[in-house]
Amino acid sequence: MKRIFFTLVSSFLFLVAAKAQFASLIPAPTNPVSPLKVGVTYHFIYTYDGGTFLNANQVSATGSSATVGQPTNVISQTGGNKIAFDFTPLTNGSTVITINADNSPLCTGGTTGTCNNKATSDLLINATLAIELSDFSAKSVASSKVNINWTTASEKDNSMFKVETSTNGVSFTAVGEVKGMGTSAIAHEYTYTDNNSYNAAVVYYRLKAVDFSGTESVSKVVSVITGNKGKLSLDVVNTSGNVIFASPSNEKLTLSIYSTSGQVVYSSDVTAFQGANNISANFANLNTGLYIARLSSTTDASTMKFFKN
Repeated sequence: MKRIFFTLVSSFLFLVAAKAQFASLIPAPTNPVSPLKVGVTYHFIYTYDGGTFLNANQVSATGSSATVGQPTNVISQTGGNKIAFDFTPLTNGSTVITINADNSPLCTGGTTGTCNNKATSDLLINATLAIELSDFSAKSVASSKVNINWTTASEKDNSMFKVETSTNGVSFTAVGEVKGMGTSAIAHEYTYTDNNSYNAAVVYYRLKAVDFSGTESVSKVVSVITGNKGKLSLDVVNTSGNVIFASPSNEKLTLSIYSTSGQVVYSSDVTAFQGANNISANFANLNTGLYIARLSSTTDASTMKFFKN
């Protein structure tokens, strides 16, 4: 069974490597350790044992989304110079934080080169998952009724799920809540029915798990074709030729693709059914660029822009 993973809600942290030409960066014993949580800001301090550095503003993060604050140089009277920075994990996956310190130039005459006293340390943050989804789906069972089903393989400190919906796949609003199982190592099935009516042919859903401390983690997004529109309306046109639209009746339509200069580069007749429709068009011969799609009947038309990549 394919497993779908949530956004991380905790992490563990360890020092991977310390690479220095003549100096090193030493982590403070007070630096944060596991667990780290998404959305929480942590403060780190590293001592630089290579003397007075001139350049300590090269702290960066690679991997999953994270925020690394601008580092500051802390002058210590007893323990050497220090680099301090804030780190906020934002999503799941591995994140490498690279800390650089450089007290160049040290060479005679102000030149730089192999005599530069540089130090670099890498921190690797790995995820431990609080929620593990083995299934998540949504299905339209009536004109204004959608069943959302999901199964967890395991849960940790899971207080509840928020069911969120969107008509554009970007802005989501909570429509309901389902109580979680707390901590469990066995599978649990959940279901929620959305009885709201949306003025859209496609509705998007996602889950937001909330642990007992209030930390939230977000699932992937799934979509449902509903057809809840009383007029001809294009909703999705994408690179692969997937076209989703709503039609007020069973009718013959024409799908036309225009270049930005107004030239017709694709045209096809379409048989539409009342409600939501999902068809495939062949856009293989279209070059990369911006296009305008137009779906028309004898009395109505709907257009939208899309990018072919």
